[in-house]
Amino acid sequence: MKKSKKIIPTVTGIAATLAVPVCAQASHTVTLSVATNADFPPYEYCEDQEIVGIDMEIARMIAEELGMNLEICNMSFDSIFESVESGKTQIAMGRIVKPEEDSETLSFSDGYMSVNYAIVTAQEYPEFQKEDLEGKKVGAADALHGASLAEELSPDHTVVYEKEEDAVEALEKGEVDALVLDEKAARYFCSQQERLYICERISDEQNFVIATGAEKEDLLADINDALATMNETGELDKIVEKYLGEENEETEEATTE
Repeated sequence: MKKSKKIIPTVTGIAATLAVPVCAQASHTVTLSVATNADFPPYEYCEDQEIVGIDMEIARMIAEELGMNLEICNMSFDSIFESVESGKTQIAMGRIVKPEEDSETLSFSDGYMSVNYAIVTAQEYPEFQKEDLEGKKVGAADALHGASLAEELSPDHTVVYEKEEDAVEALEKGEVDALVLDEKAARYFCSQQERLYICERISDEQNFVIATGAEKEDLLADINDALATMNETGELDKIVEKYLGEENEETEEATTE
């Protein structure tokens, strides 16, 4: 049994240094252009007409490692892969996981962040068990396989929403009893809303990756080197902490393999 925990971030603002206008043209001739769908906080989202987020800061650091300037192009999620395939942009980022089958037109970087999920409720449970959700309405956003996890928790009572914001709003209104969200998205929304709680976490075997054209072998190698350096120096963890704050020991306990 797990106790539900409230996450209290140690930071309240978003780093202004990441601010990049939508499809902003870089001032340098050498640019790293990234396609994304800025509709997935805290990874990529619009704030004050600028695109910010964990993924975008990682992209900026990669560009700096490569001696390039970053250009962010915001588009629909369905368009980001076509953008890379056509050469409009060099890479794509945005909660991308490597497909099981190899692609003839796309290559994918090493994983830079693990995919995890969290069960979120609008009330704090002294003792929480996943079995308590059986027969109750469990919501999920239509991303990766959060919906299938919700279906496992409460068969035939799953409600799938197009956006995580819609799912959170439904939870706050009492239209669903719990949500299954991306773990970092759950932390983000819990930091924005006082009455949302992470009850339990569900680990996954996937990792987020960066997509690029299949022919860009040198660029992919450089990206992987940059990611490895950022991981070794702890920069990836620092970026997450900047956007979500530190987790105390109690919140880390609410994890299940």
